[in-house]
Amino acid sequence: MMLLDEAIDAFLTNCRVERGLSPNTVAAYACDLRAFQGWSQIHKLGDLSPERFTSYIGELNTRGDYSPATIRRRIAALRRFSRFLLARNLLDKNVFPRRLKAPRAVPLPHAITYDEIRRLLASPDTQTKLGIRDRALLETLYASGMRVSECCNLSLADLDLNAGFARVHGKGGKVRICPLGDFAVEWLDRYLSNVRMGLPASRRSTNVFLSRRGELSRVQVFRLVRKYAAGAGITAKVTPHTLRHSFATHLLENGADIRVVQELLGHSRISTVEFYTRVVMSRLRQVYSEAHPHG
Repeated sequence: MMLLDEAIDAFLTNCRVERGLSPNTVAAYACDLRAFQGWSQIHKLGDLSPERFTSYIGELNTRGDYSPATIRRRIAALRRFSRFLLARNLLDKNVFPRRLKAPRAVPLPHAITYDEIRRLLASPDTQTKLGIRDRALLETLYASGMRVSECCNLSLADLDLNAGFARVHGKGGKVRICPLGDFAVEWLDRYLSNVRMGLPASRRSTNVFLSRRGELSRVQVFRLVRKYAAGAGITAKVTPHTLRHSFATHLLENGADIRVVQELLGHSRISTVEFYTRVVMSRLRQVYSEAHPHG
């Protein structure tokens, strides 16, 4: 019988090579499965049982150290791993309990106001070369609603500044077209014309956004967004995903069709986007109660 460690390696290889999942997704699966392996101390696949899975998820729920989103992700990883074992005939039956469900609490997406967005976008010092790069980066994130990994992986061949579009390579190998808007196009053009070619990494990389030493990473983008949010006086926690949430929320607030927003975000299910409508309705109720005489 195969060892659990070997089976996890085979599953991750399947996700990466055969299913073509993104490196970030594969890394998340690896983290979740290794966490269960370390907790369970199981070495042989034959020792896996519904009771072990139930005990593990039960402990995650009671410890209070993990958010509902993290627990849902771990359940999804373990469920997919169990299905993989069954499909490859490594186990005779699916040992993951059918009725084991994730916590239902789902936090609403956090968006900042348009005034805060304007202050954030204006925060980089565009008298410097890297300030121009950072302004182009922030404008691109907000104008397109890209995920941070999608923006970091954006290549020069994906840009069509004349048409004002970018080709975005999303989750699961899906490709979508995102409009960029005049502001993002203007700052991207300034960055590509005056800054990028002077960065050493431009000789070996086709990525749009570069650092002094190489390609701009997800961690670097997170740090940049936090720095500029603080410089703009925004007290709320702001991440690159906040710009994505704000992109969707502001579109819906200004009358965009929810299915168009779904397409722009690259979501396969409309239910994922419907969370944003709850944010918009909450704001509408607040404005109504403040402005209407009988509110």
